[in-house]
Amino acid sequence: MNSLINSGDALFNSGNYYEALSIYTTILQNSPNNPQILAKIGLIHQINRNFKDAINFYQKALHLNSNLTNIYNNLGCIFRDIGDYESAIQCFKRDNDSYEKFFNLGILFEKYGDIKSANKFFHQALKFDHSKGLSVMTKIALLLPPIYNSKEEILKSRKKISDFIDRYSYSESYISNPTEDIGATTFYLGYHGECNKSLNNKIYKFFKKRVAANFFAQYQPKDSDTKKSKRIKIGFVSTFFRKHSVSDVSRGWIANLNKEIFEVIIFSIGYVEDDSILYLKKNCSKFIQLPSNIKVIQKSILENNLNILFFTDIGLEPYTYFLAMSKLAPLQITYTGHPHTTGIETIDYYISSKHWEVANGQDFYTEKLVKFDSLTWYYDKPQIKDEISLNFEDFGLSKNDKIYCINQSLFKIHPDFDYIINKITTDDENSKIILFYNKKNQQWREQLIGRFRKSISKSEKIIFIEELPFNKYLCFLKLSDVILDTIYFNGGTTSLQSFAVSTPIVTLPGNLACSRFTYGMYHKMGITYPIAEDFDDYVTKAILIANNKELNIKLRSDISLNNQVLFCDRVVIDEFEKFFLDITKK
Repeated sequence: MNSLINSGDALFNSGNYYEALSIYTTILQNSPNNPQILAKIGLIHQINRNFKDAINFYQKALHLNSNLTNIYNNLGCIFRDIGDYESAIQCFKRDNDSYEKFFNLGILFEKYGDIKSANKFFHQALKFDHSKGLSVMTKIALLLPPIYNSKEEILKSRKKISDFIDRYSYSESYISNPTEDIGATTFYLGYHGECNKSLNNKIYKFFKKRVAANFFAQYQPKDSDTKKSKRIKIGFVSTFFRKHSVSDVSRGWIANLNKEIFEVIIFSIGYVEDDSILYLKKNCSKFIQLPSNIKVIQKSILENNLNILFFTDIGLEPYTYFLAMSKLAPLQITYTGHPHTTGIETIDYYISSKHWEVANGQDFYTEKLVKFDSLTWYYDKPQIKDEISLNFEDFGLSKNDKIYCINQSLFKIHPDFDYIINKITTDDENSKIILFYNKKNQQWREQLIGRFRKSISKSEKIIFIEELPFNKYLCFLKLSDVILDTIYFNGGTTSLQSFAVSTPIVTLPGNLACSRFTYGMYHKMGITYPIAEDFDDYVTKAILIANNKELNIKLRSDISLNNQVLFCDRVVIDEFEKFFLDITKK
C-alpha cells in the first residue's frame, strides 16, 4: 500500500495528475475510508478546476478526520472561486493561521471588491513568510478596485503601480511562480478609459526581471517534426473555452478552420464539460485538457511543436497572462478576448477589425496590429425561445416609465458616465435606468449606489435588477426603450444580444478599440444616428430614441433588416485562414 501511495505521490509531484488520480482511485477501492487519499483526490480535482467533485471528496475526508485543517483552506479557495464568499470565509476561519490562509483571504476580499480588507490580509500573510516579500508587495501594488468614485482615484491607482515598479525593479529578490505567488493580472486597467500600452509594457518588463528565469520556457525548433506535418499546427489556449463570452465569439471560427490545411489543437485549462467544450472537442484535431499548473501547461504546448500559438484572451486570469510571457511557438498571437494591448513582447500579433480601430491604432499596441475587414467574431445569433410577457411591477417599473437599460458588468460604469446618467434622469421625467448585478458581487452594487447618491441628483431612478435567465434577459432587452452603451469600454456580446432583438443602442466611440465595438457594429450595418459625438449629444440622442416612437420604430426596423451581417460571418473564417497561411510563409 505504501509503495503505491509513494508512486501516486511521485506522479502528482511531477504534474502527472491523471496518472496519480488513477493510482489513488485504485487505493481507495481497497481502502475507501482513507481520509488522506480522499483529500489527495480532492486536490487533483481542484487543480483541474472540477470543483464539484473536489468539494465532494474533501467533505468525505473531513467527515472521517476533521483535524485535516489544510482541507479547509482548499475548500475556502474553491468556494471563493465559485463566488460563495460566505462559505469561503467560514472555511478559512477553521484553518490554522498561516501564510496560505491569510493570502487566500486577501484574494477573497480582492474579488469581493473590498480592497482595504484585502490589503490588510496580504500584510498579515507576510508576517508568516518573509521570503514572499516581493511577491506580496507586488500583489498589493496590483490591487485595483472594480468600482471607483472618481477619475482622480483611477489615476492614483495607476500611478501606484508605476511607482512600485520604479522602486522594486532592481530588487535583489525574485518571484518564483507568479501564477501562485501573485495570482493577479492587469484586468481592471482595461476599464480605466486610458491607453495601457506603456503601463502594461512596464509591468511585463518588471516580471521579466523579477520572476525567476526558470519560470519561463522557450521553444526549440524541431525541423524534422515540422517537415513531417503537411498541415500548419495551430494551438489555441484559454481557460474560457467553456460557455463564456470569449468562447462565444471564437469557437465558431476555430471549429470551422480547414482541417486539411490546419491541425487545430485546443489547450483547455481546467475541467469543464459543457456544450461549448463538447463542440470544440468534436471539431478540432486534438483536444488537450490541462490542469492549473503552469509548468504542465508549458510542457504540453512545447511537446506539440506548434507553428502558431493563439491566445483567445490574455489578462482575464493569471495562467494565460503569465504563460504568454514565455515563447512557446515561433509565432504567438492574441485578439479581442480582452481588448487591450498586452504589453507583452513575446506576443507578435494582435488581431482586430478595421471597424474598431482608428487610423493610428498601431500606436496603442506593443504587438503588430492586424485589421481584418470582418469584426473577427463568429457569434451565433441569440433567439428568444419563448416570448415572455414581463410584468413591469416585478421590476419596480410602471408602464409610463421609459426604460434606459445598461446591460453591462458593473465595473464598466466609469465615474465619467455618471454625468450622462445624471442628465438623462434629470431631463426625462419618466426615465428609469436599469442595471443588472450578480448576487455574488453585491458589494459592487453597494459601492455604485453610494457613488450615485453623491453624483446623481435623482439616483432613486436607478434600479438594480438581479441577473435574469438568458431568455428572460433577451425579452427585457427587447422591452427596453433604449440601451445605454458604457463609455470607454463598450458592450461586446451584450451589444450583439441587444441588436439580435433589434433594440437601439446609443454609443460614444473613443480612440481605443474597446470603446468602438458598438460603433463598429453600427458601421457594419450602415446605421449612424445612435452614434454620439460627445456626452451631451449622447444624452440628447438617448432621450429622443426613448421618447420619439416613430424614430424608435424606424431604428428597430433598420437594425432588424441589417443585423444578419453581425452573426456567423463566413468572412471571419476566411480571413483567419488567409492570415495564418500568410504569416507562416514569411
